[in-house]
Amino acid sequence: MVLLGFLAWKVRNEAQPAPDVNQCIEPVQQNLVILLDHSDHATLQTHEEIIARSLKQVQTIPSNTRVTLFAISRTSQRELKPLFSACRPPDDGSILTENVKKVRRSYEENFRRPLQRALAQSIAVSDQSPLAQSITDISLTQYLRAPRNTLLVFSDMLENTKAFSLYRCSNGDGAIQEYRQARAGAQERPQFSNATILLNFIPRYDLPKETLSCRATFWNWFFGDNKGAGSIQSDFLPGGDTK
Repeated sequence: MVLLGFLAWKVRNEAQPAPDVNQCIEPVQQNLVILLDHSDHATLQTHEEIIARSLKQVQTIPSNTRVTLFAISRTSQRELKPLFSACRPPDDGSILTENVKKVRRSYEENFRRPLQRALAQSIAVSDQSPLAQSITDISLTQYLRAPRNTLLVFSDMLENTKAFSLYRCSNGDGAIQEYRQARAGAQERPQFSNATILLNFIPRYDLPKETLSCRATFWNWFFGDNKGAGSIQSDFLPGGDTK
């Protein structure tokens, strides 16, 4: 029985292509993008919950899902690079065909711990937050173009650039038109396919009701082009932004 199991494992693994430098076996069928839009102003409980929710989400995805982490700052408009990108390896195996301790150790050392370290990095305070542009840019790359995609966002969801700012917003429809004008000549909003959008709001205590209403109208429009089995879910984070 053990011999048959070993032979089956050997045949299966010899037929499967080797992982690339990011531990991915092509074609990747699922993506998870984690997008951080916060700074050192955020409270300790906010930081810790961001890490906890991110790692919990990673536990729900299958092996060979590409996990990519981005942090947003003013430089994201011209230099949007991942802080981390790798495919989730197996975290367990069969004692009949694999060295289970080695599989688990490899998962911890080569994937979970590096991801946790990247999530825990301090993000410097930035006077601009090109969140919408960054999401649109990422949607045009391999990181959100698998057959199934999940976008996990941690932010106060206040787009703020020289060209467009939700801080100046008092009317949602007007904000949409202003943003579309600022994006003239480029893709206005992302086009998703089979994407789950998970928005985690960092609380802000200094915003007027008009801005909050405007923010909701704008992002409902922004995420409105999602074909297939997609959904949008939102939740608040503990703590908040102390600036």
